[in-house]
Amino acid sequence: MTLLRITSNLRVVKIVNGVETPLTEQEARVTTEQNQQGLMSVTAQFTDDYRMEDGVRYALKFTVTNLLKKH
Repeated sequence: MTLLRITSNLRVVKIVNGVETPLTEQEARVTTEQNQQGLMSVTAQFTDDYRMEDGVRYALKFTVTNLLKKH
């Protein structure tokens, strides 16, 4: 039996003084890949022209919306 995780609202957020601001697709791209065992790989890549700021925190956030059992 394999658990398949369905995720949504994948995003990269910029955190300044505890305030989260989602980056747009023009600033960072998030891609997902799921293997045969149901494990999910998530990658976030900043676009070439995006400049990260000193002292700023960035986080990859998502919501697990469902767990499905595959036999």
